[in-house]
Amino acid sequence: MDTEQAAPIPNESPAIWDLVIADMQARNRVGRERYGTPLQANNGRDGLCDLYEELLDACAYIRKEMVERDKKPAESVPEAAMVPVHILYANWRGSTTWRRVQLIPGSLHFGSNLRHPEPQWHIRVIDVDIKEERTLALKDIREVRP
Repeated sequence: MDTEQAAPIPNESPAIWDLVIADMQARNRVGRERYGTPLQANNGRDGLCDLYEELLDACAYIRKEMVERDKKPAESVPEAAMVPVHILYANWRGSTTWRRVQLIPGSLHFGSNLRHPEPQWHIRVIDVDIKEERTLALKDIREVRP
């Protein structure tokens, strides 16, 4: 993957490293108050386990933000989008079946995934009968019925 980017543009925003250092100092104070000692080596705790648990928490917070970012407020979703429809869908194995699905508002996107490796348009739906979220390739939807 090419990650070459343009040079940053100087502006009036705060320096990020200054913000990070201030956050680190604040966390140090919280830790000293909470545990009565600074974080030190050989303190009887498993640092990798502590880090792993913190990273799991971080992953949960990231996923929460991703869900909230992608979800539109319910009042802005047309009522018709909340009603399940029947679609004739050819899955990635070539099996064509009718499915009852409910659209996930705002989920239309262009890209690829494990089952659809070629870049194409996808939409996320809830398969109502099995109560699971699915990503469907638009090109594989053969027919739509109420």
